[in-house]
Amino acid sequence: MTEPSSILNGVVKTSWPSDMLPSETSNVIDMLPAIWKAFFLGIVGNIAINIANAADIDGLDPLALLRQWGQEQEQAASNALAAANSAQTTATSAQSTANNASTTANTANTTATNALSAAQNALQNAENALGQLGTLIGDVLGGQSTAADLAAFITGLDGIIDPSRIAQVSASAIGAVGTPNLLTNGSFVDSVSMAPEGSGWTWDGTTTHSNTAPSGHTDGSVTTTGTGVQQTLVSNVVAVSAGQSLSVAGWLKWSGVTASGSAFSLNVISYLDGNQLSHQTIGSVVSPSAAGSWQEITGTYTVPSGADQVRVQLVVTANVTAGQVWWDDLSLTKTQTIDQSLITDLENALSTINSTFNQIGQTLEGEAVTAISTAVTNVQNFAASLTGWQSTTTANAQAVVDGIINGATNASGSGYATSEVQAAVAGLATGYATPAYVSNLTDMATVPRQSVIGWSTQIPSGCPLVCSSSGLPTFPPQVDKFGSPGTGTAYFTPIVSDRKGTLGKLRFITGADGALFSIDAWFLDVYVYSGGTLTKVTSNGNLKSAMMSSLGEQSIDISSFGINVVPAEILFVAHLQQAPGLAQTARSYAAAPNNGVPRADVVLQHAYYTQTGLSTLPQTVSLSSLTGADRMIPWAAVSVVS
Repeated sequence: MTEPSSILNGVVKTSWPSDMLPSETSNVIDMLPAIWKAFFLGIVGNIAINIANAADIDGLDPLALLRQWGQEQEQAASNALAAANSAQTTATSAQSTANNASTTANTANTTATNALSAAQNALQNAENALGQLGTLIGDVLGGQSTAADLAAFITGLDGIIDPSRIAQVSASAIGAVGTPNLLTNGSFVDSVSMAPEGSGWTWDGTTTHSNTAPSGHTDGSVTTTGTGVQQTLVSNVVAVSAGQSLSVAGWLKWSGVTASGSAFSLNVISYLDGNQLSHQTIGSVVSPSAAGSWQEITGTYTVPSGADQVRVQLVVTANVTAGQVWWDDLSLTKTQTIDQSLITDLENALSTINSTFNQIGQTLEGEAVTAISTAVTNVQNFAASLTGWQSTTTANAQAVVDGIINGATNASGSGYATSEVQAAVAGLATGYATPAYVSNLTDMATVPRQSVIGWSTQIPSGCPLVCSSSGLPTFPPQVDKFGSPGTGTAYFTPIVSDRKGTLGKLRFITGADGALFSIDAWFLDVYVYSGGTLTKVTSNGNLKSAMMSSLGEQSIDISSFGINVVPAEILFVAHLQQAPGLAQTARSYAAAPNNGVPRADVVLQHAYYTQTGLSTLPQTVSLSSLTGADRMIPWAAVSVVS
């Protein structure tokens, strides 16, 4: 990461050792500037060779020749230095004994001079060789030849490769693999990741997020402090195309921070030909607490139109007036698939193939294919006919099922299952069982009307009932006077349906009893029995004004209530009168005598049922709450229409 004015790189900072060769006496060999330059180039060469020795690109060793050549030059320089050291030692010894052995000193001095000359020649050769190495490195780096450029080049050997160094790739080598991080050393491995340091940002080798540096290297982070002045740091330049989708991420933590509002942000800056175009914030931290552990800011970025480069930018805003901030593990990856414009020719080729097949089909058309096509069409038409016939047949069959069930149950539904047909048919009566001697041949009655005649007992008592000429037998319904004025007893008489249809009229026999005043109320309604409960299905109201002044059969139209009945369904006809006055008398109601013996183990165990103390007929009533009686059968009948 660098300031906007520079590119991320590394610099090897070297200081000279303090134990240099002494130069107090005149016979000490002077290290000329050229020799120091050659010596320095030898050290640089040694560093380059050590770095190159560690390079290994997918099993290949592209720098093998370079390493071999560099090692040879290093050896030559080493031999020269060894000779120089030996000569220095010899000269020193000769100097110490010069007063006693001038001849020996002269010889040693000559030897040292010759050795120095050889060393100078060797170092000159090393300088020339390392110069060639620098030229070679400059070619690889595209003209750069500084030590910082060399460090940046070596650091990137296992990362992003300059597109100019990539040959054409076989299509078979393309696969769905992970997308690489386009930021150079976004994890800040080693101090070289932030060299040269400055502008408020430093490398911290003691604080890191992921600690994934390889062996022999130190994982770190980049850090700065809040001063009330905005601090920014940008990444290396990444080449992009308009419309590309980029994934941007970075981790940060802070300590001892004082800030309000926007404090830290991760941004992307776009460029065209090196000129800034736009600036977009990927994510930010607003009004942070004093300390925060590692947290990730991540997002996506779409390259705007006209941009050809982007940088990732770290920002500590001027809102941060104190505290320290660390950033680590920054990444920028491209996530989109192949641009459609790159496969235009593929689409054209597929279109050509399709046209070719069409031409083949047109060539075959009119010959054998025509006959085959006709046969296939006929089969298709036959299959379509079968499908239509099946649909029509299914609809017709459903209509038949619906008709049977609706006819059997007097309903009007649709979509019945075939299993429901059997149940509906089983409920049909084999024939109408209503006696022909009821008041109307289509009525269902509580008791044959011919039974409603006068009877009396012969003497002695206990003889069978015999016919009498005393007229229609009637009974006076019970009405309450003093104890509960306005109430009376309701009489419920069952009718068992023997057919299906809709109820039309309700018939009964009643008349006047010569009372001085008319009764207060006369109620008559139909109930349907189901599951032990009687439910009223008509609402005829008070019928006293409709009563005749003399005894006779009367009828009420109940067809408007839409009461549908089926065979074996149980109906009840209920009537109730109110005559609370002293001069009022309940109107008589016709009934047929009965033997007074109830039935056992059946639903309808009695001829009729009563409930006392009622002021009106209830909407529902349970059969078990009624009192059964068998001394007579009140007469009523209902007509059934289709």
